[in-house]
Amino acid sequence: MKLARLLKKKAFTLVELIIAMAIMMILIVAAMSMFNPVSSIIKSIDEDVVTNAIADSMTTYIHSKVNTCSTYNIDIYDNTSLTADASADGSAANRCKSMLSSIKNPTAESSYCMVLRRKDDTFQLYDFGKITSVAQFTARVNDIEKYALFNNEYYNDVDFRFTFETKSGWCKIGITSLERETGNVVVETRTDMFKLVNITSTPESNPVLKDYTTVGTDKNIVIFYNIIDYTKYTPGA
Repeated sequence: MKLARLLKKKAFTLVELIIAMAIMMILIVAAMSMFNPVSSIIKSIDEDVVTNAIADSMTTYIHSKVNTCSTYNIDIYDNTSLTADASADGSAANRCKSMLSSIKNPTAESSYCMVLRRKDDTFQLYDFGKITSVAQFTARVNDIEKYALFNNEYYNDVDFRFTFETKSGWCKIGITSLERETGNVVVETRTDMFKLVNITSTPESNPVLKDYTTVGTDKNIVIFYNIIDYTKYTPGA
């Protein structure tokens, strides 16, 4: 009897089947559209987390190097003044010469250098380490990729723009993250501020560096700093 009743029931027509499938597709698309914004938000948050981690890694690295210095000089140079020799006024090599000349106790005090060089539409960090002569500094500038701290992929397609400010023995570093294609801010300025603990002469940073928008994209930022090894230091020497 049940089989007979089933056989008597009207089957779906082709039109009804098409309509049913269309309704099903509409429901599926609607469900997917509800999840897409969530996926976009999660992706955006993930990218911000990575960008922040990169920015924090760079500020932490610079902080760790400069925190115990006896003095520093942070200035901006175009590509010509970065690679020019020490005889050129305003060149990075000329500044290197001044920093080396300021050392009063060569046995205990040494000069070091880091460079934030403009490359691939972002400022990338290079560490030259200890500098003992202007010639050595010039050689490292000319072979700068050897001293890169991170490869290009590390910078995550973000234009990192730096700020530096020096006041009353304090150093403030800021990094603003911009989207390379549009220049729109991805992550607002993240700041690291710390007190220099072993100052023997006044540290300096170019006042222009207080605002990243005033630093042209054809510029490089060079950080010279001197450190005293107090295990070798003789007061008055």
